[in-house]
Amino acid sequence: MASSLGTHQEGSVNVELNIVPFIDLMSCLTAFLLVTAVWINLANIQNQPAGRSREAPNDVEQPKLSILLEYDQMIVTQTPTGEIRQMPSGDWDKLTSALHELKSLEPLHVEIAAASSDAHPIAYQTLIAAMDTAVRAGYPDIGVTDPASLSR
Repeated sequence: MASSLGTHQEGSVNVELNIVPFIDLMSCLTAFLLVTAVWINLANIQNQPAGRSREAPNDVEQPKLSILLEYDQMIVTQTPTGEIRQMPSGDWDKLTSALHELKSLEPLHVEIAAASSDAHPIAYQTLIAAMDTAVRAGYPDIGVTDPASLSR
Protein backbone atom coordinates (compact mmCIF):
# COMPACT_ATOMS: atom_id res chain seq x y z
CA MET A 1 0.00 0.00 0.00
CA ALA A 2 1.56 3.17 -1.08
CA SER A 3 0.69 6.44 0.55
CA SER A 4 0.09 9.41 -1.66
CA LEU A 5 0.54 12.14 0.97
CA GLY A 6 3.16 14.08 -0.91
CA THR A 7 6.93 13.86 -0.90
CA HIS A 8 7.26 12.94 2.77
CA GLN A 9 9.89 10.29 3.14
CA GLU A 10 9.64 7.92 6.06
CA GLY A 11 13.18 8.44 7.39
CA SER A 12 13.33 12.24 6.93
CA VAL A 13 14.73 14.29 9.84
CA ASN A 14 14.09 17.71 8.33
CA VAL A 15 11.63 19.32 10.70
CA GLU A 16 10.73 22.99 10.59
CA LEU A 17 10.15 24.43 14.07
CA ASN A 18 8.11 27.56 14.50
CA ILE A 19 10.08 29.60 17.07
CA VAL A 20 7.92 32.73 16.86
CA PRO A 21 5.84 31.75 19.95
CA PHE A 22 9.05 31.11 21.89
CA ILE A 23 10.40 34.56 20.96
CA ASP A 24 7.08 36.16 21.95
CA LEU A 25 7.13 34.42 25.32
CA MET A 26 10.73 35.42 26.02
CA SER A 27 10.08 39.06 25.10
CA CYS A 28 7.06 39.15 27.46
CA LEU A 29 9.08 37.58 30.29
CA THR A 30 11.94 40.04 29.73
CA ALA A 31 9.54 42.99 29.83
CA PHE A 32 7.97 41.62 33.04
CA LEU A 33 11.41 41.26 34.63
CA LEU A 34 12.43 44.80 33.73
CA VAL A 35 9.17 46.30 35.03
CA THR A 36 9.13 44.40 38.33
CA ALA A 37 12.83 44.91 39.10
CA VAL A 38 12.07 48.53 39.97
CA TRP A 39 9.91 47.57 42.98
CA ILE A 40 12.27 45.12 44.64
CA ASN A 41 13.79 47.74 46.97
CA LEU A 42 10.47 49.49 47.60
CA ALA A 43 9.10 46.43 49.41
CA ASN A 44 11.97 46.36 51.89
CA ILE A 45 10.87 46.48 55.53
CA GLN A 46 13.46 46.47 58.29
CA ASN A 47 12.20 43.96 60.81
CA GLN A 48 14.28 43.27 63.92
CA PRO A 49 13.28 41.31 67.01
CA ALA A 50 11.98 43.42 69.88
CA GLY A 51 14.79 42.40 72.26
CA ARG A 52 17.65 43.12 69.89
CA SER A 53 19.86 46.02 70.93
CA ARG A 54 20.00 49.12 68.77
CA GLU A 55 22.88 51.47 68.06
CA ALA A 56 22.20 53.69 71.09
CA PRO A 57 23.30 52.76 74.62
CA ASN A 58 20.90 50.70 76.72
CA ASP A 59 20.40 53.43 79.35
CA VAL A 60 18.74 55.76 76.80
CA GLU A 61 15.18 54.82 75.92
CA GLN A 62 14.72 54.79 72.17
CA PRO A 63 11.75 56.66 70.75
CA LYS A 64 9.20 54.24 69.37
CA LEU A 65 5.58 53.90 68.48
CA SER A 66 3.47 50.99 69.66
CA ILE A 67 0.30 49.98 67.84
CA LEU A 68 -1.99 47.63 69.72
CA LEU A 69 -4.69 46.06 67.56
CA GLU A 70 -7.79 45.00 69.46
CA TYR A 71 -11.08 43.73 68.08
CA ASP A 72 -12.86 47.07 68.61
CA GLN A 73 -10.06 49.67 68.67
CA MET A 74 -6.46 50.51 67.80
CA ILE A 75 -4.24 52.13 70.42
CA VAL A 76 -1.14 54.07 69.34
CA THR A 77 1.37 54.91 72.08
CA GLN A 78 4.52 56.99 71.65
CA THR A 79 7.47 56.52 74.01
CA PRO A 80 9.19 58.23 75.79
CA THR A 81 6.53 60.99 75.67
CA GLY A 82 3.69 58.64 76.64
CA GLU A 83 1.19 60.16 74.24
CA ILE A 84 -1.74 57.80 73.53
CA ARG A 85 -4.19 57.87 70.63
CA GLN A 86 -7.26 55.64 70.37
CA MET A 87 -9.21 55.04 67.18
CA PRO A 88 -11.80 52.55 65.92
CA SER A 89 -10.53 49.25 64.59
CA GLY A 90 -10.02 49.24 60.83
CA ASP A 91 -9.98 53.02 60.41
CA TRP A 92 -6.71 53.14 58.47
CA ASP A 93 -7.08 56.82 57.52
CA LYS A 94 -7.14 57.85 61.20
CA LEU A 95 -4.16 55.59 61.89
CA THR A 96 -2.25 57.20 59.03
CA SER A 97 -3.00 60.71 60.26
CA ALA A 98 -2.06 59.75 63.84
CA LEU A 99 1.25 58.28 62.64
CA HIS A 100 1.98 61.45 60.67
CA GLU A 101 1.21 63.63 63.70
CA LEU A 102 3.41 61.55 66.02
CA LYS A 103 6.41 61.61 63.68
CA SER A 104 8.24 64.33 65.61
CA LEU A 105 11.07 62.22 67.01
CA GLU A 106 13.49 60.51 64.61
CA PRO A 107 14.27 57.68 64.08
CA LEU A 108 11.18 55.86 65.25
CA HIS A 109 10.72 52.15 65.58
CA VAL A 110 7.17 50.85 65.26
CA GLU A 111 6.06 47.79 67.21
CA ILE A 112 2.74 46.25 66.27
CA ALA A 113 0.86 43.75 68.44
CA ALA A 114 -2.49 42.04 68.00
CA ALA A 115 -4.48 41.29 71.16
CA SER A 116 -6.37 38.30 69.81
CA SER A 117 -8.55 35.93 71.80
CA ASP A 118 -10.85 33.03 71.03
CA ALA A 119 -13.90 35.25 71.45
CA HIS A 120 -12.47 38.12 69.38
CA PRO A 121 -9.79 36.96 66.93
CA ILE A 122 -7.70 39.50 65.03
CA ALA A 123 -7.38 38.64 61.35
CA TYR A 124 -3.93 38.27 59.84
CA GLN A 125 -4.92 40.75 57.13
CA THR A 126 -5.56 43.35 59.84
CA LEU A 127 -1.98 42.98 61.08
CA ILE A 128 -0.64 43.26 57.52
CA ALA A 129 -2.84 46.31 56.87
CA ALA A 130 -1.40 47.97 60.00
CA MET A 131 2.13 47.24 58.79
CA ASP A 132 1.33 48.63 55.34
CA THR A 133 -0.17 51.75 56.89
CA ALA A 134 2.97 52.32 58.98
CA VAL A 135 5.20 51.90 55.92
CA ARG A 136 3.08 54.35 53.90
CA ALA A 137 3.31 56.84 56.79
CA GLY A 138 7.11 56.75 56.51
CA TYR A 139 8.18 54.21 59.13
CA PRO A 140 10.38 51.50 57.54
CA ASP A 141 11.56 50.02 60.88
CA ILE A 142 8.66 47.76 61.92
CA GLY A 143 8.51 44.90 64.37
CA VAL A 144 5.77 42.53 65.49
CA THR A 145 5.72 41.90 69.23
CA ASP A 146 3.72 40.27 71.98
CA PRO A 147 0.76 42.36 73.20
CA ALA A 148 1.83 41.83 76.83
CA SER A 149 5.08 43.72 76.17
CA LEU A 150 3.25 46.89 75.11
CA SER A 151 2.41 49.29 77.89
CA ARG A 152 -0.91 51.06 77.78
